[in-house]
Amino acid sequence: MRRRPGGLALAGLGGVAVLALVAVLGPALAPFDPLASAAGPALAPPSARHWAGTDQIGRDVASRLLHAARLDLRLALGAVALSAGVGATLGALSGYAGGWADRVLGRLVEVAMAFPLFVLAMALIAVLGPSERAIVLATAAINLPVFIRLARSETAARRSAGWVEAARLAGNGPVRVVTRFLLPEIAPLLAVQASVTLGWALLNAAGLSFLGLGIAPPTAEWGIMVAEGARYLAAGKWWLTACPGLAIAASVLCFSLAGDALRDLAAPGAGGARRSRG
Repeated sequence: MRRRPGGLALAGLGGVAVLALVAVLGPALAPFDPLASAAGPALAPPSARHWAGTDQIGRDVASRLLHAARLDLRLALGAVALSAGVGATLGALSGYAGGWADRVLGRLVEVAMAFPLFVLAMALIAVLGPSERAIVLATAAINLPVFIRLARSETAARRSAGWVEAARLAGNGPVRVVTRFLLPEIAPLLAVQASVTLGWALLNAAGLSFLGLGIAPPTAEWGIMVAEGARYLAAGKWWLTACPGLAIAASVLCFSLAGDALRDLAAPGAGGARRSRG
């Protein structure tokens, strides 16, 4: 019997659904052009007309938040899809094959995960140049070891199972056994990891833009909005950083809680065991 997700986990799933809806419909719902500097007086606090206030050149913060949701979610989804697809395939093939190549890959993954990964992302952006494509590639690269390690360990634990042996005896080659039988078997665990990683990928993309290494102004992006608003925080213009900062924090939290919900659904009792150890 599957474990029923708790209230917080279900709230996380609901939050992810809301975020997806905002990303799809947000630009159409935004009351102002996110780049229009004549939306209102500069640095106006939240009001009925501008419920998240305006920024230093009079742009509506709420409209920029809604437009930025689509961009940040697209960057995170692209990065996680790439790292999960490549990492899971490499890890599963390695875990199934075993031998010296598998041991070498395992050591490389351990070394990579011991490295400050955000620093690596910054280095990759410096080489590739700031762009959406560069952010996706850099974020995918630093999340690749996570999926390789997960797929490798889960595949290695299953490669001697009877149903795997039966698939092998039926004439299926190694690649087909992995792609047709083993990857679908571990897909729920990969989905759990992907959900959690989505939050960190979004945070990574926003962090790169915050440091000036990602999306360039005046594009509406949460990291850029935090960076621009930080200059006015001492002057009491709290909404410029609080609104995008809360959007980032809420998104990361929702993806993490959604991962808990998926974990409970995919592995009966696993969520409870993990919580009991904490």
